[in-house]
Amino acid sequence: MLQLGELWYGKIVSKTIALISDFGHNDAFVGIMKSVMKSINDDVFFIDLCHEVAPQNVLSGAYTLGTCAKFLPKNSIVLGVVDPGVGTDRQAIVVDCGDFMLVGPDNGLFSMAYDVSEPKRAFVLENSDYFSEVISSTFHGRDIFAPTCAHLAAGVDPSAFGPEKAIADLHRFSEIGPLIKDEGIDCRVIHVDGFGNVSTNLSQETLKSLGREALGVQIHNVFAPFKQTFGDVAYGEPLCYFSSMGFLELGIRNGNAGLDYKIKQRDTIRVKTKE
Repeated sequence: MLQLGELWYGKIVSKTIALISDFGHNDAFVGIMKSVMKSINDDVFFIDLCHEVAPQNVLSGAYTLGTCAKFLPKNSIVLGVVDPGVGTDRQAIVVDCGDFMLVGPDNGLFSMAYDVSEPKRAFVLENSDYFSEVISSTFHGRDIFAPTCAHLAAGVDPSAFGPEKAIADLHRFSEIGPLIKDEGIDCRVIHVDGFGNVSTNLSQETLKSLGREALGVQIHNVFAPFKQTFGDVAYGEPLCYFSSMGFLELGIRNGNAGLDYKIKQRDTIRVKTKE
């Protein structure tokens, strides 16, 4: 087993495994996955990114992971489980993105993480030598993904887990990109957080690359002006802004934009812009 700090294919092997799931904290699923990994490789340590992704909501999971990915320690391994297709013909994968590796279902969960660090190699998890002895059809997080992560952290190369998968064939969500128009930008809602703030798929980097400036968002009969922070509008007033994660959001100061405006994931919002 490689020791922490030993070189592996020209980079330092990390023992950090970051977890994201829709398992919540009322059941033992997360603890069981950690137990499996520690049983295989006692040197690993864990970062819990989020376990409160809305149940089976892969798009919200993709957004949450994408906003976390840029802050991961170098060479981290991500175990992602938002997997409504568990036990079906959807593939289990490991993806080497250079800055980090991703282990989980090929269902779009890793879409936005790919934008943070482009995939270099991908492999389908088929080598049962690295899995649990008995594999449940409903808990691949425990029986396939967790053992894979533990072995990766011990220095096993991703190619050992199964056949290579073409990078172009990795599943990505089409909602990740906004639709650019002369009169504005049509954004898709990809996440509504616990405060009711509505996150779109328009990044600050994309707007800057277009040479445009956001004026505001028209939602129903209300115009939400672009501001820097909630303190720039009165209590109960709407605004749009670039969040700390770098995406345009719609919010209400001390309110809940998602509920008040009845906005759902995948709805379209028009952002008015000027050059």
